[in-house]
Amino acid sequence: SSSLSSPSKANMTQAGGNGDFTHQAEKLVKTCLDSLETLIQISTTSDEPILSNSPLSSAVDIIRQYQKSLVQKRDQESSSSSSSLSSPSKANMTQAGGNGDFTHQAEKLVKTCLDSLETLIQISTTSDEPILSNSPLSSAVDIIRQYQKSLVQKRDQESSSSSSSLSSPSSSSSTTTQAVGIMRQIMKGPEYTLCDPCPSHLGHSMLPYFKLAPGFTNFNHGSFGSTPKYVIEKQRQYTDEMEAYPDVWFRSRYRSIVGETINYLSEYVHADPSGLVLIENASVGCNSVLRAYKYQQQDTILYLSTAYSMIVNTLHHLEARENINLLEVQITFPATAAQIVDLVRIAIASHNQQNEISAGQTCAKPGKKGPIKLAVFSHITSMPAIILPVDQMTTVCHDNGTLVLLDAAHALGQVPLRLSEMKADFYVANSHKWLFTPKGAAFMYVRFDHRTNLTPAVISSEHFKTSVYQDKYLYTGTRDYTAFCCIRAGIEFRQWVGESRIIDYNKSLALKASKYLSDLWGTEHLHVEDEMVSAMFNVRIPTTDDAIANQLNNRLFTEHKMYFIVTKIQGKWWTRLSAQIYLEMEDFEKLGAIVKSYCS
Repeated sequence: SSSLSSPSKANMTQAGGNGDFTHQAEKLVKTCLDSLETLIQISTTSDEPILSNSPLSSAVDIIRQYQKSLVQKRDQESSSSSSSLSSPSKANMTQAGGNGDFTHQAEKLVKTCLDSLETLIQISTTSDEPILSNSPLSSAVDIIRQYQKSLVQKRDQESSSSSSSLSSPSSSSSTTTQAVGIMRQIMKGPEYTLCDPCPSHLGHSMLPYFKLAPGFTNFNHGSFGSTPKYVIEKQRQYTDEMEAYPDVWFRSRYRSIVGETINYLSEYVHADPSGLVLIENASVGCNSVLRAYKYQQQDTILYLSTAYSMIVNTLHHLEARENINLLEVQITFPATAAQIVDLVRIAIASHNQQNEISAGQTCAKPGKKGPIKLAVFSHITSMPAIILPVDQMTTVCHDNGTLVLLDAAHALGQVPLRLSEMKADFYVANSHKWLFTPKGAAFMYVRFDHRTNLTPAVISSEHFKTSVYQDKYLYTGTRDYTAFCCIRAGIEFRQWVGESRIIDYNKSLALKASKYLSDLWGTEHLHVEDEMVSAMFNVRIPTTDDAIANQLNNRLFTEHKMYFIVTKIQGKWWTRLSAQIYLEMEDFEKLGAIVKSYCS
């Protein structure tokens, strides 16, 4: 793996493996042309209409014209000779899709082409070149996208029309497509839909839509979430498909659903879909980033004292293995967002001054600690639960040439996300906590200039079959991937309730409950700004007795079927509570009275 690089303008154009835009653009254009020319070639050997005279061919002409301009520009820039861009060999043309089914092959080739062009257009915005979003190249993208839509429609039609039994491999080149169609028909069963209107008032009226035990009050949604019945039923249907035809599921059906899921999720979080991969949880994603790079000795990683224990443990593992330094920034509460940003800025400046680090320095001076190569922040901290000013902290770090990883385990579903506007280099978020998906579903979003540097935490049997960033994360061994497939169902459930309605209800309940409990207990809530609160909040409990505090969790559960957690923060006992659409103020009032009686 390459060493950590600065997110400076020069390095923001490294997707092609070279800081030179022309060289990078040539590689991306070649990849795109290879894919399209392969697609046109295989259409001549299939039962599909030959594409050489289709609109797709005009897209090829546009891209070829741009390719010629790049070659001319490269020749003008450098007198050194380089090998000409070659066309794909005929042997490779018929193997690109890895499958005899034309539609499946075509979809993969078109996706590769679009990924290349969209990356090229994106990197043009960060170089000295003219921005390409309004160039003829953009019209080629539109043509290819239109063809991509027709392939998706054709695949759906093929799948739904396949009703005969599985044929032998020798009798048809589209066995996989037929099998998927059969699976969809056999395993369909009664459709579980959200046909009824959502209750007009959130709170206890939502309990029938969840699997929580009758009489149980869950004040700790933040740890593991709670999955709606609608989503659980969707997962059961996917599990039935997987067990009915295991090979078809793992080799085709699951992979198709993941592609659709990524596109759907990318719209929800406003992100470039080519930068998204699905993973089991935030711990997997953070480890994938933290352990992907070859650190130089004495490099430094910065983190906050509020970091989740998984982050701290991983950093200490790297500290011992890689001989690097850790810089912990102490956060003392109460603290405003501006004060936290200042603490990060001061810590960086102090580190640079003590170790005689100048701008652009990449390695440590003798006897000194090295530059801060990476900073790790939580978007919403776990304990205490606070929304951090991540955009401002990222700006401070980027000004220092430091990359930023955001551990957003709690953010997805608690706060609106627009990842295309965020500045962080890596963003990792769980969906099984607040997005209402089954356990074991999360995503990682990586800025385009860092994607080639990452590898999954698990190197699978398919790892070296592809160089595409997303494909490396698609299959990491035999396991239950149905939670990934249900991310769309979780979003659908939220849309049925109302996205802004959920976020507004939870925040309003959290603010109201935190004030009520702190007043009732005669203590305090932790936040000093409402903007730092989402659905989770902290209130100091009314005892200093360790024995009483340690027994609260068990007594509440065994005697009242309630669950909440307590912990020490800065030497005092606090609880972290979660508001959720199945809770009401009445629940927090009951909790407050019981805790007060236990602590008296």
